[in-house]
Amino acid sequence: MTRNIWRQHAECEGVDPSIFFAERGANTRAPALAYCNKCSVQDSCLAEAVVIPDLTGIWGGKTFRERRRIRQSLKLSNEMPFDEVVIALRSRRSIGGLN
Repeated sequence: MTRNIWRQHAECEGVDPSIFFAERGANTRAPALAYCNKCSVQDSCLAEAVVIPDLTGIWGGKTFRERRRIRQSLKLSNEMPFDEVVIALRSRRSIGGLN
């Protein structure tokens, strides 16, 4: 799925976005994961946030810090096409490496 097209298929489409963005000291992870874990485009969402490293909030079921670790472990180049990032994330998820 190409970049940004995935959004129209997201489980969270039309949901109040505030559940994905915690106020300082608040925990939004559980409500956000209720959407992320059943979403058919979770890997594309996560890829979006991995290739745009300054995005805050929960994306693809991962926090900013978790995405930073994923980005570092995948050793992504800035020129890597979006679809290749999605494939790398799916591959990592299939072997249990995104937990």
